[in-house]
Amino acid sequence: MTVRQGAPDLGPASLQQLARLRDEQAHGRFASISNLFAVPGDVGDDLLRERLARMLRREDALRIVDGTLEGGGQVRYAADLALPLEFRRCETEAEMQALAESAASRTFDRGGRALWAVTVIGYRDAAGLPRRAAATVFDHFVTDGHSMHLMQKELCQAPTARPRTAVGAYRDWVAWQRAEYPLPETRQAAPAREFWRRHLAGTSPDRPTALPFATCPAPGAPGEITSLNLALPLGADALRARARTLGVSPFLVVLSSFAATVARLSAVDDLTLRVIVGGRPAGHLNRLGWFADSVPVRLSHSSAADPLRSLPEVTSRWNEVLAHQTTPVEYIRATCPADAGAEVEGPLRRMQLVLNFVPQDLGGMYSEEVPERTVPGDIDGLHLALLPGTGQRLRIGAMFSPSAFPKQATRDFLQTAIADLAALVNDR
Repeated sequence: MTVRQGAPDLGPASLQQLARLRDEQAHGRFASISNLFAVPGDVGDDLLRERLARMLRREDALRIVDGTLEGGGQVRYAADLALPLEFRRCETEAEMQALAESAASRTFDRGGRALWAVTVIGYRDAAGLPRRAAATVFDHFVTDGHSMHLMQKELCQAPTARPRTAVGAYRDWVAWQRAEYPLPETRQAAPAREFWRRHLAGTSPDRPTALPFATCPAPGAPGEITSLNLALPLGADALRARARTLGVSPFLVVLSSFAATVARLSAVDDLTLRVIVGGRPAGHLNRLGWFADSVPVRLSHSSAADPLRSLPEVTSRWNEVLAHQTTPVEYIRATCPADAGAEVEGPLRRMQLVLNFVPQDLGGMYSEEVPERTVPGDIDGLHLALLPGTGQRLRIGAMFSPSAFPKQATRDFLQTAIADLAALVNDR
C-alpha cells in the first residue's frame, strides 16, 4: 500500500536533527528506538492498516526519509511512501518476543523509504488463546518516546473512537524553533539565552556530574553502549503518596534523591546534570516527531547531600528550568560558553548523569528481567530512565558507555541510589 501526500521537498532540520547529523558524521549511525505493545482483540488488521495510513497522511515527521548538513541542515519529505506495515505469525509468546527483538534491531537506510516500521505479530498465549502484538521501530531522527506512545494509543483505541485530530504541523514547529533559537546567534536579546547564562553562572552546560566512578576512556577504546534494567523495591503509588506529603511532584522527589546521592558520594555541594524534557510548546502536544531534548540543571546547596533539606532549592531551580524546557540543548551549548578555565574538554566532556522520568505506565510489553547487553554505538553520559514496571512497581533502565562508566561500579552506584530513593519515599 502506497500513501501519497503532496510533492517531495526539502525543509529545515530541527536543532536536534542537526546535532544528530553531526554526531553520525563523527560516530556513524545510532541504534533505532522501539516499542512493543498488545493489540486489542476488537482492532482488526484492516483497521490497523487504515489508522496507520491516516497517520502517514497527517503527520509530516513520518514522511521524513533523509537529512543533510547542507544548507544549514535540511530534511527531505517524501511524497509517496509505501506503508511500512507487515503481518507475521508464530506459535508462542517466546517466538513473538524473538520476532519483536529482531524487528527492534533494525536500522534504516536513509534515501527514500520510511524511517520507521510496524510489525503486527499473531501468536497464542500460555492458555492457547490467539493474541497479537505490535512491534514499532523508528530511526530516532523522526520521533521521540512520547510520539511512539501517541502512535500506540491511536492504533489501539476502540473501533468507534473518533480519529485523533492534531493542530500545529511538525514542520511549523521546526520553523518556530529555528526562529526562536537562531544559530548562529544573533545580536537580538534572547530571554532564553539570558536565563541559561544566569542559571549556569559561568559553568559549562556539559560540566561533568561529579560521579566518583567515572573514568576517562582510553584512547581508541571501542564505542559501546551497555544497557541494563533494575527493579526498585517500591511502587509508583508510594512515590506519588510521598510527593503529595512533601507538596511536590513525584519527579522532584526523584531528582532531589539522586542529586543527594551524588553529592554525598562525591562530597560536593554544586553539581550539574541533565533532564530529558518534552520540548513541546502549546499547539504541538499531540503531534508526532522528535520534539524531546535534554536540558542542564545546575543544583547548588550547602545541604546538597540531604534530599529533604535541599528539596526547596531543587524545586525552585527546576521550576525555573521548566519554564524554558523548549530550549534545545544545542542552543544552550552555543550561547552559554563557560568562563575562562572552566570549559570542559577532552574525554570528560558530557560525562553527565541524564535523568528521564516517565510518570505513567505506557502499556508496553516488556520483561522485568532484561539481561545486561552491550552493543556497538556511542552515547554521552549515564542515562537513567525511571519507569513504571509490572503492577506499577518502578524500574530503572540505564544506558551508558562502559569505557566511561565501568559496569560494576555503575551497578553499585545504581543500587545505592535506589536504596536512597526507597528510604526517602518510605520516610526512613
